Amino acid sequence: MLSVCMIVKNEEKTLSDCLSQTVRFADELIVVDTGSTDDTKALAFSYGAQVYDFVWCDDFAAARNYSFEKAHGDYLMWLDADHILTDEAVEKLIVLKNIQFNGTSSVMMQYDSPDNGGITVSFLQIVQRHTDGSIPKWQGAVHERLPVTEPVLVTDIVIRHRDKRADNGAVNLKSLRYAEYSRRLTQAELRANFWLCMQCSVDLTFAGECEEAEAKLSLALSLFPPLEELLRTCLLAGNNFLYWRREREALGMYHLFLEQAEKRGCLTDSESLTASPLFHKLLLKAQKVSYSIGETELSMRLNDMALQYFPDSLCARMNKRWFMRFAPVTISVCMIVRDEEPVIERCLRNVVQFADELIVVDTGSVDRTKEIAAKYTDWVYDYEWNDDFSAARNFSYSKACSDYIMWLDADDDIEAKDIARIQYLKAHMPPETDVVFFNYTGDSSDEDIFSDSELLRDRLIRRTLHAQWVYPIHEGIPIDKKWKVLYRKDICIFHRKEKINEKRRNLRIFEKKMTEGFILNSYNRAYYVRELCSDGQYEQAMHEYERLWKDDCAIHRENIDYALFFYIECMKRLKQYDRLEEDLQAYLARFGAAEMVYCTLGDLCRRRKIYSKALYWYDCARMMQIDLCDLRLHDKAYHAFLPYMGMAKLYLNQHKNAEAEAALKKAEALHPKNIELKLLKLCLERRNRQ
Repeated sequence: MLSVCMIVKNEEKTLSDCLSQTVRFADELIVVDTGSTDDTKALAFSYGAQVYDFVWCDDFAAARNYSFEKAHGDYLMWLDADHILTDEAVEKLIVLKNIQFNGTSSVMMQYDSPDNGGITVSFLQIVQRHTDGSIPKWQGAVHERLPVTEPVLVTDIVIRHRDKRADNGAVNLKSLRYAEYSRRLTQAELRANFWLCMQCSVDLTFAGECEEAEAKLSLALSLFPPLEELLRTCLLAGNNFLYWRREREALGMYHLFLEQAEKRGCLTDSESLTASPLFHKLLLKAQKVSYSIGETELSMRLNDMALQYFPDSLCARMNKRWFMRFAPVTISVCMIVRDEEPVIERCLRNVVQFADELIVVDTGSVDRTKEIAAKYTDWVYDYEWNDDFSAARNFSYSKACSDYIMWLDADDDIEAKDIARIQYLKAHMPPETDVVFFNYTGDSSDEDIFSDSELLRDRLIRRTLHAQWVYPIHEGIPIDKKWKVLYRKDICIFHRKEKINEKRRNLRIFEKKMTEGFILNSYNRAYYVRELCSDGQYEQAMHEYERLWKDDCAIHRENIDYALFFYIECMKRLKQYDRLEEDLQAYLARFGAAEMVYCTLGDLCRRRKIYSKALYWYDCARMMQIDLCDLRLHDKAYHAFLPYMGMAKLYLNQHKNAEAEAALKKAEALHPKNIELKLLKLCLERRNRQ
């Protein structure tokens, strides 16, 4: 007799698919519900399951054991509601059941999960009841496992895990819960299980608890696992990060194995590794990920390494042919400047290290700007200013002669590591590339927490495309969909402003051009909202945002996102909190995840004292993964500092001083001299003294 046991909670979306296949081979179906508020239990009843309630106690093993205790079968099989059983898997299970599982005590099946990156893992899925009638016991409050008892039957039956991203988007909130459980594990429990240690490190990384994750990782490595186990675990962990689009963490896991293998001397004595298909997969995964994040040089080295160990690898050989197509190119750097004496030399000193041609167009300087520029280039031109930035940019581009044109402002700065990457890019530019985007960012500041925002901007463009700048203010180049784009998130251009521009300059140009007949499109209107907000015209900015939303919200998300920051500021100034919350919910319904929206909703819920919902939104903001390739402006403050500050305020409101202190410590690690943070710390200190 085969009993199938499940623990479930709010699984109405997936449970029916699983049970419709399970009833074909199960003699008994046990479903233990841990607190569903949807139709999960009713669905289970409809398939003839015996349904039991279990009071959740943050212990997966306890719930699994309870489900086994309710079963009567000689063999016990566990399943989750999001497991998928194909017809082939069901037919094989029926055959196995009819022959009493060959009299074995443990039956292993192949677990195929999307976050494993195509690697199946053998899992103990069916166990035999002990001869004395007792049940095998699950172990571990989180990432629970069953002990394997001999004899073991390893089958080719595949159980597939449903793709979770369809429900959770980019935010794996489940990891927050798992991270909390991981903290409760004792050192003894962790030291006894390398795999559990590594899995807890992954959970804590997902939850943003990097220091704790590093500690768990160090503990795991101190257990000195066998090389093959370390390889499989690092590969699976990396694939898991990759599944959630966290490329750098994935690459870190792949490199962890290479570092450990080198320390053990296994890379020089490579006999064991050359026979491992998993090592081949790890090298190719690492090569692909490094290329996708713009680390071309690293990608080429990893591909050469793959060829060294696996010379017959078709994929690595094809990659080698691809890299050989890369060819050196030349770059013209074009700048428009005016009274930039404090910063221009800093910029030009960096530019001449990679530029083949430097063109400086001066729009009316009265300081030493032109004199300084002449020290670095012979191509300094005068241009009569006409309140049109695009016209000045186009004039500078018309003077360029190199393969690619790059634009810079005088207060842009490029650090040594980024200069080296540009030099490498010049020597290895993929020949089909038309446009290259770099990361436009700034320095972290305790006074201005938004100063290190990030945005991928087009910086290099093939000269023969004859691209033209448009719009007199906040100018840009329309990118043709046919052009081949290369995103280099790793190459940063830092905006380091030294002077304050004319206060209403941008708004004045907008107003002048609009009186001359210039019609705002969605791109212009987003920037117009910014200028109105900056000028204190909150009502007008609010109306312009509403027009932007009404006209183009289905097409131009990046414009909505840019204007939204300023719209939120306007609504707060106007104290229209309820309407703001409605608009942000409408944004989520239209576009989905956005860290700025999550964080603001957390603030609004905290203001209304709906604390559990506020915490949920803050967690969403912290867990949100940045993807610069969506070409949206990303403010790092919304990912960590502001959620922690919001949580600290929330806990202070609830008089939970210990939790408030923990949140403030995490915020302090990011911006230790922030004035608001200092005030909250003083408030907490007064509370603790009372």
